[in-house]
Amino acid sequence: MAHLATIENTHDQATVRGSNVRSEIVSKISESNPLFEAFGNAQTARNDNSSRFGKLTKLHFQVPPGAEQVTIRGKVVPFPVLAGSSFETYLLEKSRVAVHDEGERSYHFFYQLLAAPNEDKKQYWDGLDGASEDSFRYIGASGTIENQSDVEDWEETKVALDLFGFKSGKLRALVRAVCAVLQLGNLTFDPDSSGEDGSIISSVEELKKLSTLMGISTEDLSEALTTRPLKTFREEITVQLAPAAAKEGCDALAKEIYAQLFQVIVESINEATVPSSDVVESLGIHSISILDMFGFECFEMNRFEQLCINYANERIQHKYASDTFLQLKDEYEAEEIDIFDFSAVDNSEVLSLVEGRTGLINILNEECIRPKGNDESFVYKIKTIHKETGCLVDDRLHSPNEFSIMHFAGVVTYNSTCFVSRNSDKLPHNVLTCVASSDNEFISERLQRLASEDTISQSNIRGLSRKRSATIMSKFKKQLIALMSGIKESRTRYIRCIKPNSSKQPLVMEHQMAMRQLASAGLVTAITVSREAFPDNLPYDVVYDRFHILLPIESKLDSRKDIREKALILLECKLQGRERIVGGHVIAPFACGKTKVFFRSGSLEVLESERLGLYSAKASILQRWARKFLAEKRYRAFENTAIILQSKWRCKMSRKSYLQHLSAATVIQCWGRRRMASSEAIQLRQLKAATQIQSMCVIISSLFLIIHPFGSVFVNSPYLFSFPSSFPPSGGECKDQKKCCSNQTTLWTYFNALQKQLLVGIR
Repeated sequence: MAHLATIENTHDQATVRGSNVRSEIVSKISESNPLFEAFGNAQTARNDNSSRFGKLTKLHFQVPPGAEQVTIRGKVVPFPVLAGSSFETYLLEKSRVAVHDEGERSYHFFYQLLAAPNEDKKQYWDGLDGASEDSFRYIGASGTIENQSDVEDWEETKVALDLFGFKSGKLRALVRAVCAVLQLGNLTFDPDSSGEDGSIISSVEELKKLSTLMGISTEDLSEALTTRPLKTFREEITVQLAPAAAKEGCDALAKEIYAQLFQVIVESINEATVPSSDVVESLGIHSISILDMFGFECFEMNRFEQLCINYANERIQHKYASDTFLQLKDEYEAEEIDIFDFSAVDNSEVLSLVEGRTGLINILNEECIRPKGNDESFVYKIKTIHKETGCLVDDRLHSPNEFSIMHFAGVVTYNSTCFVSRNSDKLPHNVLTCVASSDNEFISERLQRLASEDTISQSNIRGLSRKRSATIMSKFKKQLIALMSGIKESRTRYIRCIKPNSSKQPLVMEHQMAMRQLASAGLVTAITVSREAFPDNLPYDVVYDRFHILLPIESKLDSRKDIREKALILLECKLQGRERIVGGHVIAPFACGKTKVFFRSGSLEVLESERLGLYSAKASILQRWARKFLAEKRYRAFENTAIILQSKWRCKMSRKSYLQHLSAATVIQCWGRRRMASSEAIQLRQLKAATQIQSMCVIISSLFLIIHPFGSVFVNSPYLFSFPSSFPPSGGECKDQKKCCSNQTTLWTYFNALQKQLLVGIR
C-alpha cells in the first residue's frame, strides 16, 4: 500500500486537475494502516506487531479521460490512478481483550491511550488521570515493546483518527467506549452473602466508574451482569448467576463491545476511502486485492480460535493447490499423460470434514442450538460420525474434550473447551437491552442493532436456521466462500512470509525454525510433489526447433519425417540414461502427450545446459576470430602509425644534424675567414710599416745630409740603425767640433725614438 501510494504521489498526474482529491484519498489509505494496527494488532511471543485479524484490502483504480500513456512490456497502456479502497476484516481475536499469555500484550490502542499525556486523558475520562497499565486487569504489567514508543504511536493514531472524522465529541465517545471495555475487566464477582446461589459485584467503586462511563445506573448494570432471564412455556423467571458465570458474561460483554468498536473503525475507513458510485458507473473500476490472513497455528493447547485460523488456511491451501496442481492434473488427463498421486496436496477431505453437511461446523452449530449442548458431546459426535474419515485422528490418549485433525501442515490436537460458547458468541438479551441504553453513541448504536437482531431471531418462525447462521463458524464460512469466489475471478500471486529467528534480530537465520514454517505453509509438500510432476512442457515444434542443433551432423533427421517423430528421436538421443528407478518403477525423464512434451524436473535443464554449452563453444570460436581480426587491424594501425612516427623522427633528427653541421661549418668558415683576414691585416701592417720605414729612412738620410757633410756616405749604408763607434766616420773632419757633437747627440736620440715607433708599428 505504501509503495502504491508513493507511486501515486510522485507520478506526473498528481499535478493535473483533481490532484488534491486524489492526494487526500492516498493520504487516507496510507493513514488507515496505523488505525488497523492500533486496534487490531498486538504483541505475541513470535511477533511484536502481529495482526490478530484477517484483512482483505482492495485498492481500486480508474483510468480518467486523457490519462497519460505509458509503455509496459512493449505495450502502450493508459496510466491508472488510485480512486479509493475498501477493507474487509475476518475473525478478530476477541479473546485477547480479556486475556493474553505471559510475555504478550493486548491490543496496542490500550497501551497508547494509557501512555498519552494526562491533559489528553482527562479530557476523555477523569478515571484516566494518572492511570497506568496496572490500573486495569485486562492489561496488567505487560511491559513495553523494544524500540517502540507508545507515546509516539498515540500521536500517530490520534492524527489518523482525526483524518477519518473522529474529532472532539466523536473521539471522546470512542475513547470512553474503550475505557468501558477496560473498566469491565476491573469488576469482581463474589458469592451472594444472602445465601442464594447467586453473585454480587464486590468492586463497588469500579462499578460506579463503569456506570459513569456508560451512562447506565449501577443497579441496572449489576442486575444485567449477575442474572439471566429464563423463559418457560408459561412465564419468565430470573436466574441468579454464579460468580464464575457472571465474570464470564462480563468478559463476553467487554469482548463484544471492543469487536463492535473495531467494526466502527473499519466502516469509518471504508466510508472515507471507497470510490463513489458515480465514478464506478462512469469510468469503471479495476482493483488490486491484498489478502493478509493468519498463518497456520499449532500450539500445545489449541482452542476454538486455532480451529478457525487453520480452517481458513485449509481454504487458502485448497485454492493454491487448485491453481498449482489440480489444473495440471486436468491438463495431464487431456494430454493422456499418466498422472501420479495428487493426494498429498489435495486437502478436499479435510475441508469436507470441517464444512461438509455433517462436518464440524454443522455439528458444532447443532450443539449451540441444543438446550443442553456441550463441548464433550460435540467431540463425541464428530468422532462417531467421522470415524471412517482418514483425516480425523482418534487417539486413545485423548480426553473427552480432545480431537485431532490431519491438516495439510501436520496433525493438530484441539481442546474443545468453550467451543460451544465461543461459537455462539451471543450475549444474553437482557445484557444487550441494558447496554443498548448507554449514552455512549457507539455502544448504544451497535448494541441496539444486536438486540434487534436477537429479538427477530427469537420471534421468527425460522429462528432455528437464523441461529445456525449467526454462529461464528457459520459467518466465517460464508466470508471464506465469498473470499474464494472473489479470488477465483482474479489473477492470484501467493506470498509466504517466513520468520527467520525467534530472537527478533536482523541477519540471523534459524534453519530449523524456518523449515518448520515452510512445512506449516505446505511448501515442502508442494515442492516434493512438483519434483515428481512435470514442471516444464513445450510443444513438439518448439522442442525440435530449439534443440535440433544438439544432434550430430551424421544424425540429422530426414526432413520428411513428422515433427512429433523428430522431437521424440531427438529427446531419446539426448536424454538417454537419465531414467530413475523409484519403488521398482522406471521413471522416464519426459513424457509425450498429444501436443506437448512434458519434462521431469531437471530434464529440460539438461537440454538447455547442453544447448547453452554448444552456443558458448561456437561463440568462443567466433570471439577468437573476431579478436584475431581486431588484433590484426589494431596491429596494422599501430604499424602504420609507427612507420609514420619513425619517418617523422628520422626527418627531425636529420634536420637537427644538418643544422648542427651547418652551424659548425659556419663557425669553421668564420674562423678561416678571420685567419685569412688577420694574415692579410698583418701583411698590410708590415707593408705599411715598411713603407713608413722607407719614408723615415729617406727623411733620416736627408737629415744626415743636412747635419753632416758626410751624411751622404751613410745614406745607403747598412748601418742605418746603428752608428759606428767612431762617429763621424773617418775620412772627414768637422770644422766646428763642438757644434757637431751636439747635433750628433740630438740626432741619436731622435733616431732611437723613431726606431721604437717603427718596431711597434711592425708588430
